[in-house]
Amino acid sequence: MSKTTANRLTRVVNLIDKAPAGWRTSLLSLVFGKSVKFAGTAKVRVHQLTQERSELSIANRKKVQNHIQGVHAAAMALLAESATGFLVGMNVPDDKLPLMKSLKVDYLKRATGGLKAVATLTPEQINAIHTQDKGEVLVKVVVTDEAGIEPIACEMLWAWVSKQRKSA
Repeated sequence: MSKTTANRLTRVVNLIDKAPAGWRTSLLSLVFGKSVKFAGTAKVRVHQLTQERSELSIANRKKVQNHIQGVHAAAMALLAESATGFLVGMNVPDDKLPLMKSLKVDYLKRATGGLKAVATLTPEQINAIHTQDKGEVLVKVVVTDEAGIEPIACEMLWAWVSKQRKSA
């Protein structure tokens, strides 16, 4: 991405990418946790963030567990929403606001251990976000557990609109 189209989040991530490799996940997670308090409280970890792909995880810790000691359903949805939202956020111009339009989560299997979410955008989706004043995009996200099983299937529909509200 050229410097002229890089938004604020992309510039921050690009700075973090210059840090030693062993520090990047901690730094990305700290920045994310400070800006999205709920994800910070749940200790969502950001492992990779580019304009095409994000990879986040959540450990199966007591504070995010359900009654059967697995990652709680709401924490699973939070992980998928975070992976897709951060990815859209990497692409939305600074004068636009990303908004979750709909979130659909089907719980398919019992999760084993911690979870990983990988979200991706196609070049066409990225181009639409960069060039359209407003629009929406269905972001692909795959959530897997420590056994490599997909315990949930998700559809995350994100929209972007101008930060400036039009007068009536």
